[in-house]
Parts: sequence; structure tokens; C-alpha cells
Amino acid sequence: MTLINKKILILPIILIISLIFSYYFGEDSLGAAKHDYFTQVKFIFLFSENFYDTFQGFGYGELLSRNSPVFSIGIAFLTNLGLDLELFRYLNCLIILPLFYFFYKCLEFKFENISYETKIILVSVLLLSPTIRSLIIWPYPLIYALLFFLISIFFYLKFNYCKNEKGKIYYAMLNIFFLAISSYFSPNFALFSIFFFYKFFKYFKLSGNLIIIIFFNILLAFPAIYFAVIKEFYFLKMDVTGVDLNSKLNFTNKIVLISTIIFFYFLPFISIKKKL
Repeated sequence: MTLINKKILILPIILIISLIFSYYFGEDSLGAAKHDYFTQVKFIFLFSENFYDTFQGFGYGELLSRNSPVFSIGIAFLTNLGLDLELFRYLNCLIILPLFYFFYKCLEFKFENISYETKIILVSVLLLSPTIRSLIIWPYPLIYALLFFLISIFFYLKFNYCKNEKGKIYYAMLNIFFLAISSYFSPNFALFSIFFFYKFFKYFKLSGNLIIIIFFNILLAFPAIYFAVIKEFYFLKMDVTGVDLNSKLNFTNKIVLISTIIFFYFLPFISIKKKL
């Protein structure tokens, strides 16, 4: 790595250091991340103290939520093992490492002709996103859903570049598995299964491998579908509460937020042929 190459690392380092100040000042550039975090804390304590009753009542009345209970159940389990929630908030910042890694690997696969410096700049964009920054400071299921979704994209790209049939089915299964995990944290990501299935269908056609993929999808989706049905699709009925008018009318924040989400989701599927 040349001296010029090393200098570009200053950018992500500065952005990572900026998170220290974000923790100190409680940055919430997303607008309601802090509120959403403390809503999750409520569920974490309830699952920790009385799992059965909380699970039975989840999705109704005071236990209505836009999210699946997976995140709250997982953290409740860890708190019962002795994890302090404030310590968890600080440990949550480590999620930026796998986010950086898998985003960079996706760039390597998809944009092999662009320079190392450009890839580092694109990876650094993650820490300019209000969503990423806020959810690193205030842990929320979406940040983990994003990570596992990114891993599923990574294996989809591996699927695309793999040359043999055995490798193709292996990476397809990994893509499905990590997309399922992502969807259990945030049901929104389940929609991407339609896109990936279409791609797998185009390659495998009507074959035994496609049947395996269909069965694997059904197997992973069944618990979520069953839970959603018995809970009467509670997450579709939940309004966004606790967000003040100023946050709702913060158009500058929305422009940055929406543009970074579009950029994040569609970057792995576009092509760049010219070397930057």
C-alpha cells in the first residue's frame, strides 16, 4: 500500500472518531432513534422479567410494536446473563466493523475496476448516513437487519461470480439464510426475497436445485408467517408515534436519509465500467 493509499484511510478514521463525540452529545440526526431505543428497552425489560406473558401479549395494547420481537428477546437473554444495557450501547458501535468489511467486499466484487481510494470513500459514506450514525449510538433492530441484508448481498454477488453449479447453490442458500435473519430483525427486508428468487429462477430454471431453494425459503419463513398470522399482522397497524412535528418536517434530514438509503440498496446492482 503506497503512502497515497494510506492517506485515504484518514477519512474513515476521522468519521469513526467523530462517533465518540456523537456518544457524548447523544447524536440523533435520524430524528427519533433515541425514542425508539428506549421503546426497545421497555420490551427488553419485559421479556427479561416475564418472557411468556410478554410474548403472548406482544403486538396488542401497550405491547404494540412496528418491529418483530427478535431483537428485544435476544438482548433480554443477554441481560439475564449479566449484560449491562449501557455497556451494550457502547459495544453496539462495533457493528460498524462488519458493516465496513462486507460493504467493501461487495464493492470489490461489483466494481473491480474502480480504485482502492474510491472504494474507501464509498465505504466511508456509511458514516455520513443519519440512519447509520443514529442507530450506532442508539441500538435498534434496523441496524442489525441492515448488516445481515448486506451479508446476503455479499453472497448474492458470490453467487453471480461463481463458475460451478455446486458453488452456485451453496451461495444461493447462504444468501437466503442471511436475508431471512435480516427479515426477522426487520420484516421490510423480506420483500427482497422476491428479487433474489427471480434471479435464482432465471439461472436454475425448473430444476431440483430450484425446488431446494423454494423449500429452504418456506422453512425459514414459516415461523415468521405463523407469528404474523396469529398476531394479526400487528406491525402493519402501528403508526409512527413519539416523533415531534419538527422531526416530521425536517426535509433536509429526509433528503439525506432517503438518498443514502437508495444509494446503499442499489449500489450492488449497478455497474461502473470506467476506472475512477
